[in-house]
Amino acid sequence: MNVREKPDTQFKKVTVINVGDKAKVLEKTTNLSSVWYKISVNGKEGWASSNYLQKYNTYENQKESEKVSVENNTQESAKTSNKSTDKSENTSSDSNEKKGSNLIVENFNTLGNSEQVILVTNASASSSNAKIQAFEKTNNVWKKVYEFSGHVGKNGIGKTKEGDGKSPEGKYSIGFAFGHGSKPNTRLSYRNVTEDIVWVDDSNSKYYNTWQDKSKVAVDWNSAEDMNINQYARGFVINYNANKTPGRGSAIFFHVNGNYGYTLGCTSASKANVERLLSWINPSKSPVIIQTPESKLGNY
Repeated sequence: MNVREKPDTQFKKVTVINVGDKAKVLEKTTNLSSVWYKISVNGKEGWASSNYLQKYNTYENQKESEKVSVENNTQESAKTSNKSTDKSENTSSDSNEKKGSNLIVENFNTLGNSEQVILVTNASASSSNAKIQAFEKTNNVWKKVYEFSGHVGKNGIGKTKEGDGKSPEGKYSIGFAFGHGSKPNTRLSYRNVTEDIVWVDDSNSKYYNTWQDKSKVAVDWNSAEDMNINQYARGFVINYNANKTPGRGSAIFFHVNGNYGYTLGCTSASKANVERLLSWINPSKSPVIIQTPESKLGNY
C-alpha cells in the first residue's frame, strides 16, 4: 500500500508498506468520511488509508507502542502495481464520499449561492474545543469533504467585544490567505508574513482591524497583533467586523494550533488541516465559514 505525503490519493507517494509490516501511528484525520492515519514506517512518515490497516491498540489511547499493520485482504493482495493501488484507493474514497451527505447543511436556509461551507461547532457555547467540518455542493448535492478537531476562543463562541476571549458566532465570508514563505497550494489571494507585518487591534487607530506593514505607514496605534509567529505560518482571514466598528473585535483568523487548547478569538487546527482547507477553498464557489454552538445550528 502507498504511504502518501498527505491524506489523499492525489498526493505524492513517500514510501510503501507491505502486508504484515508494522508502523507507529502519529496522527488521525478524516477525509471524505474516510479515516487516514499518519504513520512512521521504514524511517519515513506519511499518510495511509485506514481501509487497509489493522490496529493493535486504539488510536485514542495514543500509546507509545501503538502499531498498525497492513491487512492481507482481497483488495490489497490483488494489487500488482502502483496504478492498481491508486485505483482501489480512489474507489474507496468515492464510495465513502457518497456517504458524506449531511442533513445539517442540507437543512440550512441561509447559504444563498454558497457551495462550500466550513462549519465550526462546539458542544457548549463556552467550550474551546471545536468540531470542524467542510462541505461542498456539487450537482446540487451536499457532501462532507473533511472533518477534524480544532479550537476556538478560550471562552468559547459568541464574541461581542475586543479582548473577550471568544470566537465570533455567525456566518462569514473568507478573506485572503497568509503565511510564512512562498504561497501554498491555494486559490485564495496570498500575503507573505514578514517581521514588519501586524494586524491592528487598537480601536482608536484609523487602521483598526486591518493588515499593515509598520515600515510603510505612519504608525498611529498603541497595540497590534504581531503576525510573525508560529500560529500564523499558515492561515486565512475570517471576515468578521468587516465594517471595522471600533471595539467589536479584530484579527479573526483560521490558523495553526498553538501550544494551548484554545485561541484568543480565532479558530485553529493542525497545520496539515489548515493547508488542506487552503487547497480546497474555491473562491468561485462563494465559500463561507459558520461558527456556532451546536445548540444554535437551527439558526442557519
